[in-house]
This record gives sequence, structure tokens and C-alpha cells, in this order.
Amino acid sequence: MTKKNFKMKLQETLEGKGATISTNSNGATIIFNNETDYNDFALFIVQNYYSFSEGLVVSGSYYDNSKIIVLDYK
Repeated sequence: MTKKNFKMKLQETLEGKGATISTNSNGATIIFNNETDYNDFALFIVQNYYSFSEGLVVSGSYYDNSKIIVLDYK
């Protein structure tokens, strides 16, 4: 999976979830405005993208107090 495809998949997945996503060449920062969507998406990332995703290495940092997920991909 290319970075571009991954970014598009993220945006599709987060559409309507009450989240703000900002991307750059090295990753994405996702800020949620409610805990339910944050928890659901954190689980989704761990199950689907945390490690090798068709050649794209994705790792995440989770900030539960502020409902922010920072993804790094290489």
C-alpha cells in the first residue's frame, strides 16, 4: 500500500467521525472530538495497520487523555 493510498483510506474511514486529520510525508495526526470514535479507530488501526501493510510500515502513538493518534509511516 502506498502512502497516498493509505492517506485516502484514512480519510475515507474517518469521514463523518468527528475527527480532524492532518497528513504530511511522514505520517498523520488525527484529533478526535469524542472518546467513542477515538477508541473505535484506535482499535481499527491496531487490527489493520499496526505493522506491515502491504509494504508500508505503520506505527502509532496513542494519547488517550487528549484523544489524539499520531501515525508514522515509512
